[in-house]
Amino acid sequence: MPSTFTSALGLEKIATGEQDGTWGTTLNANVIDFLDDAIADELSKSVAGASDVTLTAAEALHAQHYYTGVLTGNINVIVPAAEKIFHTSNDTTGAFTLTVKTSAGSGVLIPQSSKSIVICDGTNVLNWLTHLLGAEFFLDADNDTSITADTDDRIDFKLQGTDLFRFDGTASTPVNGLDFIATATGSPTEIKATGDTNSGIDIRPRGTGPLDLLTGAFDENKGADIASVAGITDVGVATGNFLDISGTNAITGLGTVKAGTQRVLQFDAAATLTHNGTSLILPNGANIVAQAGDVAKFVSLGSGNWLCSNYQRANPRLEDAIADLSSGSPTVNDITGLIGAYRISGWITGASLSSTDELKLQLGDTDGIETASYTGGVWDAAATTVDNSSGFNLNEGSAADGTWDISFTLTRLVQSTFTWKLESLAYEKVNNVVAFSVGLKALSKELTQIRLTSLGGSDTFDAGALTIMSEIA
Repeated sequence: MPSTFTSALGLEKIATGEQDGTWGTTLNANVIDFLDDAIADELSKSVAGASDVTLTAAEALHAQHYYTGVLTGNINVIVPAAEKIFHTSNDTTGAFTLTVKTSAGSGVLIPQSSKSIVICDGTNVLNWLTHLLGAEFFLDADNDTSITADTDDRIDFKLQGTDLFRFDGTASTPVNGLDFIATATGSPTEIKATGDTNSGIDIRPRGTGPLDLLTGAFDENKGADIASVAGITDVGVATGNFLDISGTNAITGLGTVKAGTQRVLQFDAAATLTHNGTSLILPNGANIVAQAGDVAKFVSLGSGNWLCSNYQRANPRLEDAIADLSSGSPTVNDITGLIGAYRISGWITGASLSSTDELKLQLGDTDGIETASYTGGVWDAAATTVDNSSGFNLNEGSAADGTWDISFTLTRLVQSTFTWKLESLAYEKVNNVVAFSVGLKALSKELTQIRLTSLGGSDTFDAGALTIMSEIA
């Protein structure tokens, strides 16, 4: 009975009783030598020129293929259509391509100066790693680091436990860069954490080495709005470093994040920021009542402590006016909504009362107008004095035909007690009277309103106008 041959390597299988006396010679030549070539031997083959090169069965049998020579055109290296793994090395020169394939099937392009493992499945030549068909390729002994060539056009690297993905260099041959090549203009390369809901990404230079952005802009996404919460408004959970704060609740803290974290907050409403020398350090050590459009920059000091490094008002000067103090005006004229002011400048022009009473200025907060505990007084040119009590007296020596022009300034002095200082200068031109007024008043809360009235509170206005300008801290 004649010999048969294996389908992949063509190894001769001697039939029982055949080749008496020559069996060992055939085994050595057609099996053992073939296995030696197929498992460990190498083929060095010149494929120079521009024509396809077909390997013989004996040449293709070798485990390692080294292709050499100068290419003058794109070529194919044709291997037999039999199942076989090849370790290939393209050592050719010349700016042309080399593809390993079967005569009738597809193949794999082997770049110059590179090595690749390819497999023939009996019809086509395939890249061996691609031919894993999504199987996981483990890289370490405990099987927690692997590569998967998946079916979604990507390669997944899995690192678990304490394993690291590291680019390793030496002092003489450092790692000079990591390039991400975008496929199209305007299509950014993403580095993102997926999986667990709150996975972070740390970029940490070695020692004192800086993290440099050499070219281009550092673009960030705006975070989702966060509603103010009475007490701790946690901006550590923000989805971006710049975000809006909605609502009017008083804020005493901003949550706990690592030191150095920065947040830029834009306020949508009049939320109050409460100063604390440790946990919420604000400019000038004073509370801030935000207005819509205000922007503040905060830096975390760690352990739930924050420093406001900058506070920018959307409108640092707010103007209010009562333009009509003419006949029939009420006995009191209030201006409200003065939240967050640290200085108020006022002008009273041509003011006249229905009788001979003096003008008085009173302060108030959200609990109402304060009618007691004002200090200081008013002095006129005749050395007449009247002490403040129920309000700041603005003039002295009024006559029924007198009209007053008065300039006054209210300045907040002490944040903790909301203490305000008054300075005013009054002139009555009909009777040529000048008066000076100074005083202090401590409120229990933030100033929100002022009132212009008469000293006795019963005279009505019959002429004049009032204008104020408030400046916000």
